[in-house]
Amino acid sequence: MKKTVKISQLQVNKDNPRAITEYMLDKLIDSILIFSDMLAYRNIVISKEKVILGGNQRFLALKAISEMDFNDLLDRLLVLDMYTDMHPDKQFEIQGYWEKWLSKPVIEVTIADDLTEAEQKEFIVRDNVRSGYDNTDMLKQHFDIDEIESYTGNVDQNLFDFNNRINDKDIENNPIGLNKLKCGYVVSILSEPELTFLMEQYNASVERNGSDEFFVREVLLCK
Repeated sequence: MKKTVKISQLQVNKDNPRAITEYMLDKLIDSILIFSDMLAYRNIVISKEKVILGGNQRFLALKAISEMDFNDLLDRLLVLDMYTDMHPDKQFEIQGYWEKWLSKPVIEVTIADDLTEAEQKEFIVRDNVRSGYDNTDMLKQHFDIDEIESYTGNVDQNLFDFNNRINDKDIENNPIGLNKLKCGYVVSILSEPELTFLMEQYNASVERNGSDEFFVREVLLCK
């Protein structure tokens, strides 16, 4: 059964086995801001108690959007290339949608009120399983790498031509950012232990060399 409910009425599932980093959540927020129509085709699934069974990450993104001031939301859109490259009519359409939505933040959900508790647990696990794989040749042929990064938050390293790109003169000396590591054109998501380790190595490199210009060569071997 489908129903429209307020974001504030929904509860995140504390037992959800799928987590999301702050960086990836930011990417999901940007994706929803640009392409809100996708929400109509991928409903959040909830129990009759309004606990989320499928779509926890989308809920977190929508909850963050619901807490934004409209002007802050506009500022966020204005730094997204996909938005600034749009025709002004499309930009106004997006602005109008979110201005109206912020005044009444609701979402259409599917209520799985006929599932037993055991079936709900099974649904949560099955909903998080990704059985397929990306065909990198098809992605290279039909999609721009920057577009893929804007959709998903990261890019499979197999999409890059390392011989041409790894020696890019503009490569960052200190590529560590918000839970991500950028090596040339490749962005990898870091776990907290990985981020801590790399920051320790970075600080040691700066202390040893007096600057961070050797960090990439010493630690990442991006030569």
